[in-house]
Amino acid sequence: MFSACRPCSRCLQTLCRLAVLFLFPLLAVTAAAAAPAPGGAGGGVALPRYPALSPDGKLLVFSYQGDLWSAPSDGSQDARRLTVHPAYDGPAVFSPDGRQIAFNSSRYGRSEVFVMPAGGGTARRLTYYSGGSTLRGWADSGRRVLLTSIREHQRRGPAFYTIGAGIAPGRPKPLLSVRDITSGELSPDGKRLVFAQGTNDWPRRGYHGAANADLWVYTLATRQFERLTTFDGQDLWPRWLPDSKTVVYVSERDGTYNLYRQSAVRGAAPVQITRYKGDGVRFPTLSANGSQAAYEVGDRIATVSLAAPQTPRTVALTVDADDKINPTELQTLTSGASELAATPDGEQIAFALKGDIFVADREGGKAVRLTDDPARDDDFTWSPDGETLVYVSNRDGHPELYAVTSADREEPRLSRTLKRTTRRLT
Repeated sequence: MFSACRPCSRCLQTLCRLAVLFLFPLLAVTAAAAAPAPGGAGGGVALPRYPALSPDGKLLVFSYQGDLWSAPSDGSQDARRLTVHPAYDGPAVFSPDGRQIAFNSSRYGRSEVFVMPAGGGTARRLTYYSGGSTLRGWADSGRRVLLTSIREHQRRGPAFYTIGAGIAPGRPKPLLSVRDITSGELSPDGKRLVFAQGTNDWPRRGYHGAANADLWVYTLATRQFERLTTFDGQDLWPRWLPDSKTVVYVSERDGTYNLYRQSAVRGAAPVQITRYKGDGVRFPTLSANGSQAAYEVGDRIATVSLAAPQTPRTVALTVDADDKINPTELQTLTSGASELAATPDGEQIAFALKGDIFVADREGGKAVRLTDDPARDDDFTWSPDGETLVYVSNRDGHPELYAVTSADREEPRLSRTLKRTTRRLT
């Protein structure tokens, strides 16, 4: 009768203690119904970040392992690493002619703006500011770069600046200072700036209220503002199409972050492009020719045609590269335990460390690891005979009870046995 309930942490602690009293005679029967953990998804590298499309839409630059990589946007070839610095590089934006890439990097501490050849090469630093600068795009037909930064004592967030993209970039020139900017981009003709304004962070889904982000257009020549969206939820990441009259952006107006297209005039009706449910679109980019968009969705990058309605396609990105650091590390830890419990006779002590459970003899010495999985294992207690440890784990996607015992009849102590068995109880 409890199959539809997912108990809270406090309830699980109580259940854990009740299991010690009532469930141990049924352990073998209960464990037989345990289901295997679900398998992982395939189809390329997981968690590539911040896609950037070349002007013709044929190349895709993205961040992975903290570096920039380039691959065909259809995933037909392995990606090629463009940067190798230990610092984090990304996001990136192609120049209008496709010959250069501007990108953010934290290689000097705070995130600053750099440029490099699109095919790889030496990165050249453009910004030098202790507060950092965030890349937004290109300006002045590729001669300058658009960025946001908190300078000159702004109290309500960053302002827009442009800086030269050449050998001598000079000082950033102020373009527009308005409060609570979250993203923005200059139109291809350089006449208008579209930006999102709001204080609600994008990871907070389903928000409706005064802090939601709306889209605005600022005309440089007249210094006039025009509000594009009035939806009381999130409208984010606006991008211009080549005509400088239409924007593509992400909105949560159907309950999920999806792509929309809208004329850059107040009152224009948005046209929905994607129709994801659940996890939606993040950090979109458009090719300069307006043929397609790329974006993050789930743990992958996907593309969708803007020329005609089509189904989005997940890009199966593959990389052929060695690890930047050792994938495993041997550690000897002597502190940091967050929880402990002794057997009733006091001969064994179980403790939690870095999300796993260990057990050791009372006299000390090397501890034995009882759990070894990416999930968090904690809230444990011993059986009255001191031979079984019951604990809580979310390894199957939600908190459940598990029990670990010795599988060696000659050695029932978990701190001494070389054979153990783990059973799921709930």
